Amino acid sequence: MPVYVLRSDIAADQTPHLSSDETITLRPMADGHGTLFQVFDAEEEARAVRQGDVYELLLEVDGPSQDVPSHAVYAIWRIKNPAQVEAFIDSRKQLFELRRRVLPHFTFDWLLKSLDQPDQFLVLGLYGDEESATRLCREHPEIQHFIRQHAQATLEAEDLTGMCCFVVEQYAT
Repeated sequence: MPVYVLRSDIAADQTPHLSSDETITLRPMADGHGTLFQVFDAEEEARAVRQGDVYELLLEVDGPSQDVPSHAVYAIWRIKNPAQVEAFIDSRKQLFELRRRVLPHFTFDWLLKSLDQPDQFLVLGLYGDEESATRLCREHPEIQHFIRQHAQATLEAEDLTGMCCFVVEQYAT
């Protein structure tokens, strides 16, 4: 059964209006806006909220951590060549599986596909500690090796946002 996720930016001091029981509210670790992710069973429900970007969940990899996630990261990617989409999805699955193996505080990774901009994907990762979210998810030696083997240029993928780091304020999924 498909799952749809609405991503909305929220002001740092804003209390979001929730349209879904399954939500993740993120506050920035530095200056900037917060982000709200709301999960829906139907695309129409997500679109009815009318504020934010609607994605379809393509892939979820759960980690070993049973901790309530304390930190999160996300990045939005654009795939320049449609012929590379499957290779990009496969590389994210391999990366998520690697994070599950090597990061003890890894909670989960999601790969989301934009329904409004079909060349864009969002990777959302949740972690049980700050170091995993801000450093180890990209700098662990085995992950660095994987990144070198699966270069962005080879996949014709462009990181549009860079890694956005957050503190998890609310987690209800």
